[in-house]
Amino acid sequence: MIRVIARVARNLVGRLVIYYIACSAAFAGLLTSIPRIKVYIDSERLRGEGVSIDLDPNRLVDVADQQLSGVQNTFLDPYTTVPVLIALLSVMSMTIPVSWVYRWTRSANVYSSSIAQSLVILPIAITLAVFLVKGSLALAFSLAGIVAAIRFRTALNDSGDAVFMFVVIGIGLAAGVQLVNVSLIASIIFNFVVLLLWYLNYGDRPAMVRGWSL
Repeated sequence: MIRVIARVARNLVGRLVIYYIACSAAFAGLLTSIPRIKVYIDSERLRGEGVSIDLDPNRLVDVADQQLSGVQNTFLDPYTTVPVLIALLSVMSMTIPVSWVYRWTRSANVYSSSIAQSLVILPIAITLAVFLVKGSLALAFSLAGIVAAIRFRTALNDSGDAVFMFVVIGIGLAAGVQLVNVSLIASIIFNFVVLLLWYLNYGDRPAMVRGWSL
């Protein structure tokens, strides 16, 4: 059985399938074993939509404790800490296979190790930024000003690199607004489409067209 799994893991598609199944099972098991996590995630999503969630009696107790305990309880507030941790874990889990596909499919003359690393690191920063500016227009403008001052730029040698960057940015945004299922679906579809196009060498040569016929 171990040999079969090892043989499947050496296959590119097999490795992705095993990875996504393992990640999905891990997150499903976590939510099943600790149902309260879903309450924290849902409350964070409602906070981003401007919906009050203080009707939950447990949340009222948390707010009262927070007012009494000050900064220490704010740091330990599960309604803030748990969604952040889940979002960061999910965004890393969904972008690691994207970096794998980048390493597998990019030719040596356009491959960049910095791009491969950025595909994992950049979505983390985006997820944190979404948490910071969610529901706050002032924070959004402040973050935009800071980014403009830093002038962070990444040199992309190929248009394909830009596509990978756009995908991980979308995954980071989805994780930041607690849409883990969207980040999972985007990661799966993108990776398998890229692998399929790479395997078929699609678009390597222009089509021979005469008039309206191939």
